[in-house]
Amino acid sequence: MLETLRILGFLLAPVAALLFLNLRLTRKFRYPLDFFVESGRKGAAAFLLRSFRTYYDVLLDALIALIIALALSPGDPFASRARAVVIDGSRSMIAGLPGERPLDLAIKRIRKDPALSGADPYLLAFDERKGGSLLVPIGRLLSENEGESAALRLAHEHAFFTVDYRELASIESRGRESIVLLTDRLARRAEGFEVVELGWAGAGAEGGASEFGAYPSSIRRDHDSGAYLASFSEVGVRGSVLIRVWDEKLANFRNLPISRYAIESNPSGRTFRLPGPGLYLAVFLGPHGSVGADFPFRIAPAKLQARAEGDFSRRMLSIFPSLEQGLKPDILLVDWERRDYAASAISGGTPRIVTALVPEMGRFLPDPALAGGRPIAVAVLASADMALGSAALANDNLPLLYDGLVAAATPPPFVTEVPAGTRRLLPAGDSFLADTGDELVPLIPPASEYFAPRASGAIRIEPRPESRLAWAAILAAVFALKLALWRRISGKPLLAVLR
Repeated sequence: MLETLRILGFLLAPVAALLFLNLRLTRKFRYPLDFFVESGRKGAAAFLLRSFRTYYDVLLDALIALIIALALSPGDPFASRARAVVIDGSRSMIAGLPGERPLDLAIKRIRKDPALSGADPYLLAFDERKGGSLLVPIGRLLSENEGESAALRLAHEHAFFTVDYRELASIESRGRESIVLLTDRLARRAEGFEVVELGWAGAGAEGGASEFGAYPSSIRRDHDSGAYLASFSEVGVRGSVLIRVWDEKLANFRNLPISRYAIESNPSGRTFRLPGPGLYLAVFLGPHGSVGADFPFRIAPAKLQARAEGDFSRRMLSIFPSLEQGLKPDILLVDWERRDYAASAISGGTPRIVTALVPEMGRFLPDPALAGGRPIAVAVLASADMALGSAALANDNLPLLYDGLVAAATPPPFVTEVPAGTRRLLPAGDSFLADTGDELVPLIPPASEYFAPRASGAIRIEPRPESRLAWAAILAAVFALKLALWRRISGKPLLAVLR
């Protein structure tokens, strides 16, 4: 409101100047009483109407100045300037023992910290429906639930997964004194909001049996033994673990009998030897009543379906035993000349390896005599992953390069961000399966939700730009009223304004 008054003072200065000039230049004339006709209006009404007819222009200018001042003021000048306190809804906030988790500490801080008294509480939660972060008001929930019941209800009603802190900008921060984020550890510099760190409770926390952390480190097929392996790094107390497998008929996970897989322990964690490719769920039970962790993952089959377009790509496909021809390919190898046909014949989501064969000399590679005998690329073909000359084709290590490209194009065992084209998210323990229509992609939180994050970068939030359309419409209406009154009182046509 103070900013509004400051702007209004500047805008009213020329209006006051016009009023002063109007009063200075006004002349008084004396008329005989015979020129006046008695009116039916009472004295007060006649005086007010006569005053408005005299000063309507100045009054409307003052009203226009007020409207402009309100429009230029940051935020809503009539809104309360209460603080906003936001609880971090990331997965690490529910790590640890009940009553000692960062979530419990955040709720206690809101209720007992005098600096947060009167602040509007929110939860920055993960929204399963849109696959992103969402700010949820929780003032009513906190007032209806006391003690640990509030934390239990929050954890039950909302997914504590991974959040985007930039969503804090959706709060109308310009109309508030500040935004306070209550989190366990941010590990990034905050710009545009305040951070209160409550202490890390996951892997790497100091002391206590609640220290627990697990995360997948290697999920692959061992080519030497033919085994399908899923390795997990673990820190702290190790609890029990269950392996579940996806059942197409049930459209859900079911327990995999212990006789179907083997567990190998090592100082860094445990490795599971699984019966074959498929979609699995590793369920780690937290020690001493603390929350565990659920990790869906998939292991690709020993042979991937592939398709080749072009003579060179067909020859390259024949040297990889892990790739076989298929009608529904997982990977497409294509010559650069056939890229347009391949793009129309195969769905857009299929990974591609496009190869272009180029002459040793020309616009792609300079003359070796000019380059000192060294092959130097001077141009890159659009849509090509590799441009190979005769020297590259003669290199014995060329298959290794393709092996790396094939491995990179192979569907990953899991992702940490919602894939593009996701139709819906299916719960898989405390993680999800992203249904893209063609497949189910395991979605898990990043490793920073389980192990203490390292400091990196900054997070900056800026308020969203406010729409001025409503103020513009009000301003246009007042200007239209001003022109209408001018025409009514002066009797002149509107085109006279332009003269």
